[in-house]
Amino acid sequence: EPTDEEFIMYLNQPADALKTIRFRDKFGNPNNLPLDIWFEGLKPGENATFTDTKGKPHQLTLLNIQPQDQKGQVAVRYLLDSEIMLHAAQVGAPIPDSVAANPGTSAPSPADPFLVTAPMNGDLWVMYVKEGDLVSAGEELFNISIMKQEKAVPSKIAGMVKKIHKTADFKHTKQMVPVKAGELIVELCPVPARCGKCGEALPAPELRFCPHCGTLLDIETEAHGEASISLV
Repeated sequence: EPTDEEFIMYLNQPADALKTIRFRDKFGNPNNLPLDIWFEGLKPGENATFTDTKGKPHQLTLLNIQPQDQKGQVAVRYLLDSEIMLHAAQVGAPIPDSVAANPGTSAPSPADPFLVTAPMNGDLWVMYVKEGDLVSAGEELFNISIMKQEKAVPSKIAGMVKKIHKTADFKHTKQMVPVKAGELIVELCPVPARCGKCGEALPAPELRFCPHCGTLLDIETEAHGEASISLV
């Protein structure tokens, strides 16, 4: 039987309510954790003190986090009260068998600033950019709803949107798209070149006119293979 709080929550937001109830059944009430730890987590060596649903106090120390394995999991060792425990956390997509079978082939690195992933499990509800857009460092790319809290995900670098792997537009469709932590959402690439007159970035190297100032461009390919933009 649902509690009064769960029943009212279900009447307002059925899908989110079911996710919240199932999450609590599996992990407990996240409101027992400090807000900064719930969203940002702990670093190795840091401590957290909290009280569980039954009112019992606990102290947790994060000992270490192992590197991500082929399954996309990391092994987390932590000290809960006086007991050392180990937990496997899914933080990314599994490495394809073709990559694992060929050590010379590298899988996309989560630290690659051109690969923008979901920071946590949640629901993608708005995408601010489209393929071909130029973005600056710190510009918001998309927004994820995590337990009814909105988290904006910015670009770490200036670049161009090469590919959008998942998108959503809740304002028009009234639908959100579930995403997992570490899942690739937006793929960026370097800006091809800049206009020699106005200095603005050009979204494509084959342009004959600058889309910002209208200047006729002369594109020459130098020996090292990069495009050089000059005025005609």
